[in-house]
Amino acid sequence: MSRRIRYMLCRGAATALFACAGAAADPEPVVISLPQWVVRAQERLGLDPSQQWDLRVLVDGNAERLREMRERFAGRDTTEARRGQRDEMAALQLRFRSELRGILTPEQLSEWDELIEELLGQVHLRHAPRMADSH
Repeated sequence: MSRRIRYMLCRGAATALFACAGAAADPEPVVISLPQWVVRAQERLGLDPSQQWDLRVLVDGNAERLREMRERFAGRDTTEARRGQRDEMAALQLRFRSELRGILTPEQLSEWDELIEELLGQVHLRHAPRMADSH
């Protein structure tokens, strides 16, 4: 897979994964149930408690922005709407990546990219039989 395609997939996958994380309503730093991928990222990256909290706030904020964007574009199936949604998604991805750089060390950011790529592969494999059956 080319580096550009892998980079684009990682950026998009991260955004999609964060949308699945859902927003935490409780402002307390104790979260009872985190999605498995978040727990895996925290363990693998060796995040300290401050980084864990900052990452969760970032994920929650991104999930909320994605939800708002989906609502704005719901039911709009025009070329212009799809282009607008794609452009807004790209801007959200850039913003997320920029804020992520402020939370993680360069080594952790590199490990993050590897984890996202692994998760993408797992998602692809999980859906591969369905995709093959649909043709």
